[in-house]
Amino acid sequence: MKRFLIPSLFFIIFPIFGCPQNPVAPHPTPEVKDTAECPNAQEHLESLCNQDKIKNSYCCKVVAPTKKGKNFTQLCIEEQNKGVFFNPKCLSSINSCDQIDVCTSSENPK
Repeated sequence: MKRFLIPSLFFIIFPIFGCPQNPVAPHPTPEVKDTAECPNAQEHLESLCNQDKIKNSYCCKVVAPTKKGKNFTQLCIEEQNKGVFFNPKCLSSINSCDQIDVCTSSENPK
């Protein structure tokens, strides 16, 4: 009975756990460096902010200087050089502030 039980356990347990699969390498993010568009994005976001500071408060928040005093252009260039894509070309052409998240693939913190 033991001779039958041990091999049969192998066939029951092995398919459950199986062999470890080869890990899939992460897909590299395409390197897009349109940092030259960062000043245009800042100018455009400021213009939307200035049109209606209440309605466009998200634009105002995004384009506001950081706690360390960096303006949007500086932050945009630095972060893009680190691999965080701000998509400034898209930000330069939005019609409303709720489109920021579409450009940056992020969420509006409400």
